[in-house]
Amino acid sequence: MSAPAALVDAANDKRRLDIDFGDDLKEGGMCAASDGTVFIGRGGAVMQLGRDLNLSVYAGKPSVSSYADGHRLNEATFCAPGGMVEYLGGLIVCDRQDHRIRFIEYNDVSTFAGTGTKGIQDGPKEQSHWSWPNDVVLFRNSLFIADYGNNRVRVIDAHGM
Repeated sequence: MSAPAALVDAANDKRRLDIDFGDDLKEGGMCAASDGTVFIGRGGAVMQLGRDLNLSVYAGKPSVSSYADGHRLNEATFCAPGGMVEYLGGLIVCDRQDHRIRFIEYNDVSTFAGTGTKGIQDGPKEQSHWSWPNDVVLFRNSLFIADYGNNRVRVIDAHGM
């Protein structure tokens, strides 16, 4: 993938990005990290746009839409990465079509919540069922997740419930 063109509007001293994502962004999520990195869901991957405006794969494989945990660059894949938020030194990602909440930490991607079974089941996060989790925010150490297919907002607190 070629680096995006960062264009400068000299008259207004503003920058804009000129990246053609095609249809990949119509349902993809984005978030800004505290270090200035922007994370973007694209295809089967989470991309990172650095402060230098270079776009690269952060985790997963853009051309592979499936579910696999493991090393973020070599093994892990996503089906449809949606909403994201920084959490406990890593990144929480709503993997919509896999009906799971994923966690990227250091070089690993793991399932944070959900069994992959579409539906609704509360309880410990490892046993929970989701239906198209779409977006997430962090508020007072709890994750508020838009469970789109179940028409509700669900919470995972510090105890994993």
